Amino acid sequence: METKLLPCLLLAGLLSACANTTNDTTSTPSATSDTQQADSMPALVGPYQVKHQAVDLFFKKPAISNFQLSPNGMHISYLARNEQGRMQLFLKTDGQQDKQLTQVTSQNLDGYLWLDDNHLGYYQDNDGDENYQLNMINVDTGTITNLTPFPSTRVGGVQRIKNKPGKITFYMNKEDKRYFYPYSLDINTKRITPEFARSDSLWGPIYDQDGFARVKQRWAPNDDRYEKMEYHYRHPGDMTFSKLITVNKDDDFSIIHFNDATNEIFALTNHNSDKVRVVKFDMDTHQMATVFEHADYDVLGAGFIPQDNELSWVYFAEGKGKLKPLSPTTKKLYQVIESKFSTHFTVNSMTQDGKKVILANTDANIPVEYMLFDTETQSFTALGKASPWLKSEHLSDMRPIQFQARDDLTIHGLLTLPRNKEKTNLPIVILPHGGPFGVLDTWGYNPEVQMLAHQDYGVLQINYRGSGGYGKEFLTAGFNQFGTGSMQHDITDGVKWLIEQGIADPKRVMIYGASYGGYATLAGLTFTPDLYACGVDYVGISNLHTFLMNMDESWGMGREFWLENVGNPYTDIKKLKEISPYYHVDKIKAPLFVAQGAQDPRVKQQESDQIVNALRKRGVEVKYMLKQDEGHGFHKEENQQHFYDEMIDFLASCPANNRI
Repeated sequence: METKLLPCLLLAGLLSACANTTNDTTSTPSATSDTQQADSMPALVGPYQVKHQAVDLFFKKPAISNFQLSPNGMHISYLARNEQGRMQLFLKTDGQQDKQLTQVTSQNLDGYLWLDDNHLGYYQDNDGDENYQLNMINVDTGTITNLTPFPSTRVGGVQRIKNKPGKITFYMNKEDKRYFYPYSLDINTKRITPEFARSDSLWGPIYDQDGFARVKQRWAPNDDRYEKMEYHYRHPGDMTFSKLITVNKDDDFSIIHFNDATNEIFALTNHNSDKVRVVKFDMDTHQMATVFEHADYDVLGAGFIPQDNELSWVYFAEGKGKLKPLSPTTKKLYQVIESKFSTHFTVNSMTQDGKKVILANTDANIPVEYMLFDTETQSFTALGKASPWLKSEHLSDMRPIQFQARDDLTIHGLLTLPRNKEKTNLPIVILPHGGPFGVLDTWGYNPEVQMLAHQDYGVLQINYRGSGGYGKEFLTAGFNQFGTGSMQHDITDGVKWLIEQGIADPKRVMIYGASYGGYATLAGLTFTPDLYACGVDYVGISNLHTFLMNMDESWGMGREFWLENVGNPYTDIKKLKEISPYYHVDKIKAPLFVAQGAQDPRVKQQESDQIVNALRKRGVEVKYMLKQDEGHGFHKEENQQHFYDEMIDFLASCPANNRI
């Protein structure tokens, strides 16, 4: 098994929203404290009835999704929606009714995978608290076992060991909530074995297909500022590690393949370069050589198919996203897929021998369809459409765009305009992505974007400074640039570009974002108060000082990253207040809609409560939706539908902006 290292920063999560009757509550805010729970919308009573066709089209859970092949290709599993809007796990059976494996009633499944040829594993948390536990299903007997029944513990990064059926590895913060340590587990005995010791000088193992830790890492000795990371390697069967490479803390470095036939290691890195590229190490000489690079874009993905001993493919974000086949075998398969299925697709699953593949098309304006591809016979078998009620005429075209920021830097983005409408003087929703660092919006089907376009709004997504995909210099240009800095300026400049192009009606420009995008929404309404007609803040930060002070301990080293690149709540109080919308509510003039999950471990409820209370004290109109059974983004169908119904109503009622 080859896998990228799963550091604590990734497990803690960037600020990206993960977008039965609910347990909404209504309470009375304190008259003296903005941090008290703000009065929210009334609770839902009974099953939710959707108000808008667009919400029913785009935010009814898919009829089917996430098809996966067992390692030997004998089984196909998938998720399917039940009448209550919950996704259940199913097993396809030839000539018979497909077998339902789960009966979840409250919480949806949060991803699943095959643990071996007869067992599936799936994640579940509790109402969005992100304390994911790993459950296992025997597909023959239907028996379900919780493999990690530990309270207040998060499990992630589960990988099966290719040549050791029944053995898996994963990360878990059971010992210390700040750190995610590696473990292995035998699914037959249920025995969990730590793959670390606190006395270890090396950590973060990267395993080969036999489950042998081939690469480990550590901070460079005597590096009290954590500026340098060392990666150490050993040959199969060896006990001793030797240093492979030392990289800077802001460098990417991830192993993608061990090729023992040629004694080479392949990795993705931007060490000593601006763009992430594919490199290989000759383990006899420890020399590093570039295998593939792009002058303008990071390599976002790369890999090998089982039939290849050379790099098979790479992916980067040029235009609509470019999947580039490299090996002769992959080029031939790619041509067949392009000609018979789709020019834009993703590989959902592949058998261990690479002979069978499940594909899904990723076109922005074609409904998602799943296909089984036999690479030997080059035949296709349709598995079904994700949302059969969704037709091409419901979808609008998304196109890549670029514009020049105020300092003449090129900024990339995506523009979606409603079908069958004049392309001028349109109402526009600006949709900044979450994260923010290293995340980017890419071309493809996006239900939020399509829902808004269906309501006749144009939608602009901007990959502002700090986004991933465009190189290290572009990413780090977003460091310490929140609020009044270049990250927000890029969003503002995108609005002005749309107006100059005649596409946007300057009086009907709105802004909506989730997580960091919610912060960008509040910052837009605060620091450019005459630019937007109204805004929607979904699980966003309002006060960077309280956000950083109250960070969940599971952020681990991720918290240090934020303190360095956003601000320190102990030493940078003045700076943080200057860029926190909460401290400038007197500048906000436009109506605001705020949505929050009470169980959110990333952006705590306090962030929404305090901005709502502060604005209401000033008499500013604020609509507030608080869901007690959700976390960082709403996952349950009825809560998603309620939110988007209310958002459509809110945007429709937004008064024209006569301040611009």
